[in-house]
Amino acid sequence: MKKQEYKLSSDINAINIDVCDCDISIHSDNIEQPTILASGKFDISDKDGTTEIKQKKNNTSNSIIINGNNINYNSNVIICNGVKLSNCCFSSSGNDSLELIIPKKVKNLEIFIDGMSSDISIDDIIFSRLRIKTMSGDIVCRDIDLLSGNFHSMSGDIFLELLESSDRFRTDLRSMSGGIDQIFVPGSENISINISNEKRNLEANTMSGDIKVLFKGKRR
Repeated sequence: MKKQEYKLSSDINAINIDVCDCDISIHSDNIEQPTILASGKFDISDKDGTTEIKQKKNNTSNSIIINGNNINYNSNVIICNGVKLSNCCFSSSGNDSLELIIPKKVKNLEIFIDGMSSDISIDDIIFSRLRIKTMSGDIVCRDIDLLSGNFHSMSGDIFLELLESSDRFRTDLRSMSGGIDQIFVPGSENISINISNEKRNLEANTMSGDIKVLFKGKRR
């Protein structure tokens, strides 16, 4: 599917993303304006330094078949024996993707992502705050720095590669049935690449996925 390009304001401070069945990729590059490359239909508003990205939904493209007391589905609705779980979201095509390119000069960005069945990958960004929630997708972040990070996936894996050393963080890592692994790069420097030297907060939790955190402690 051909991707559509959207140019965002150069003075961007925060980005809110709300999608379903849509993979998300965020990375930096030597560009002047933040740019979105999207396959699918999205409502994008850019005001006062905050960008809102919401996926357009099309209920007619999904079907629900009732079988006895249960529902067989190809959407994010579950009804079983009178119990209904719904955070209902229907993508327009089921093959949507969103690529967000951030200028390297942008520092201390805030990004909040809510995704249903979305794989999320982030590379080479300095954040102030980063919050990601996805139901069944994996979260992969490489070469990032942040002051506050919150990562949640019901059944996906979480991999975080941080440019700071571990003693910069207060960490809270939890998994119900998956493994948790923290890796420390030998001889990594105790440095700060973020503007603030304050203690950082890192939270990651998943029900059945694995969590792996790599503390690199190096400048990029």
